[in-house]
Amino acid sequence: MFGGMANKIGVLAKKTSGGASDVTPNAVNWSNVTYTDPVGYFLTEKQITGINTGITLQATYSGSIGTLYVGVFSTQQNYEGVYVLDLYGAGLNDFSSGSTFSVGNNEWVVFGASTFGEVGETDLVTITNVSDGNATIDTFSMSA
Repeated sequence: MFGGMANKIGVLAKKTSGGASDVTPNAVNWSNVTYTDPVGYFLTEKQITGINTGITLQATYSGSIGTLYVGVFSTQQNYEGVYVLDLYGAGLNDFSSGSTFSVGNNEWVVFGASTFGEVGETDLVTITNVSDGNATIDTFSMSA
């Protein structure tokens, strides 16, 4: 009797380990990013979890007050809520609105912004999951 049950459990476990790709990550909530002269660039960093295959994300923004910067890392960079003086030195690259980037499970996505707008001006950044029918993952602002 026990042998039959163990066999069924093994078959069930096999079935659940295969299957469809999960391209919907767990919820993320990136902080707003800013540029403050002369302090530097205020960054936000969150980990992508809950997927079992790589996904493609897209960032869109108007570009009216600056440029978004993005970096994808395999380990935490400890940039959440930190000011840096050099976005390239932090491993980020400038990112045109509408561009896409790939991210895998447990990777860390860091955003920053270089802004040239007037103090108090903001631009909304929308992050969508191209791999999941362009579902919106998060919206945050970049400001001067």
